[in-house]
Amino acid sequence: MTEFSYDPPKSVDFMYTLRKYLQETCKQDVAILLTNSTCEFFSSGSFSNRRWNSYDATVRFFVPVSRISKFTQVIQQMLLDAVDIVFPKEVGFEIVYLEISPIIETPPDDE
Repeated sequence: MTEFSYDPPKSVDFMYTLRKYLQETCKQDVAILLTNSTCEFFSSGSFSNRRWNSYDATVRFFVPVSRISKFTQVIQQMLLDAVDIVFPKEVGFEIVYLEISPIIETPPDDE
């Protein structure tokens, strides 16, 4: 039986590491899309079929509205593959879903 923490990494730390990984693996174009972005992790509570006692989970990236259309299926798959490598296995979550959402922005004072 494997013991998991079920405590995901801090999103700031994860995003930094993910971007560095993408840069080092010649995926600079994907790393740039994540500039000024954040993320969150959540699980539906369903057990994963990958490892015993681990849960399926989703990572949701919050990105500037102007970049949403650049996250094609190909880019999302590259990102999901990178997340699978970077996300710590000892957490006990299997990141199997990825969502791209806009950052909610406050309008400028003059609007």
